Amino acid sequence: NHFTVLTSLIGDLGAYLEDREANGLHGGGWLEYLYGIFLAKNKNEKLAKRWLLKAVHLYEWCWGPWQELSNLVSNNDDLDEIVPHLPRKIMSFMFVIYTNQELGQFGDQVLEHLDKIETYFPNSAFLQSQRALLNYHAKDFDESNSLFTHILKKDPYRLDSLDQYSNVLYVLDNRPLLAFIAQLADKTDKFRPETCCIIGNYYSRNSEHEKAVMYFRRALTLDRSFNGAWTLMGHEYVEMKNTHAALESYRRAVDVNRKDYRAWHGLGLTYEMLEMHSYALYYHERAAALRPFDPKTWQAVGQCFARTDKIDNAI
Repeated sequence: NHFTVLTSLIGDLGAYLEDREANGLHGGGWLEYLYGIFLAKNKNEKLAKRWLLKAVHLYEWCWGPWQELSNLVSNNDDLDEIVPHLPRKIMSFMFVIYTNQELGQFGDQVLEHLDKIETYFPNSAFLQSQRALLNYHAKDFDESNSLFTHILKKDPYRLDSLDQYSNVLYVLDNRPLLAFIAQLADKTDKFRPETCCIIGNYYSRNSEHEKAVMYFRRALTLDRSFNGAWTLMGHEYVEMKNTHAALESYRRAVDVNRKDYRAWHGLGLTYEMLEMHSYALYYHERAAALRPFDPKTWQAVGQCFARTDKIDNAI
């Protein structure tokens, strides 16, 4: 089975790399990156971080190990622990900006880092999309919309982060533009999970929840670890009052990405629907820990305390 094969690969590759390391050799960054992926899949995250750090030191320009390393960062403490071990290179700035954005952190320090890097890469669509996403997390949807529109005009065939743009348009209830980017994405590449999520959002905005679920499932057929699709599918199942399927979708979302506060919040709301307030409280507290400056998360925590007769805590 898959677990046996993975264990065997970890043993063989680990022995090979440690033998090379003992002789002053390395795998050029690529084998270290691969070994880090295997270890992360096997839930050995501490060792995975160590080998991914080796990979980024050996070949800093490969973005893959940086992303894998970011996936293993669950909170600010994890990030603070990793930063001193990063190479003193420009890619480390990219990593810190990207990871803070993934954590939903949008403070002045992150924006200062972003301003500094953009002086070197003023036309980088990646950096511009990170700024748009930071505004999205800060709930400045109009500014996020403006930035994404600018990126779309410059590069209409770029699908990266376009699914996130569809989330912005969903919140703004801009159906004409949401329909436009759904058509554009479909013509560009209908077999990208981003495309399927955009179309799913379009159907969801039109209250066609079954069609939306079909497209989110299609996104997950293309990429099982495409976190946004699990969370969005959970939202659709809530709308359809299918609490069992909603819980399963949200759980898969947090398995893939523990930083997704929307999925934790969704789990809390679903357990509230089932009137299981103690369970709901646990998940709302997880969401609040990830988004401590979001009043919606604390309101949910307070309501759960009130419903479990912990009035002082609720206050």
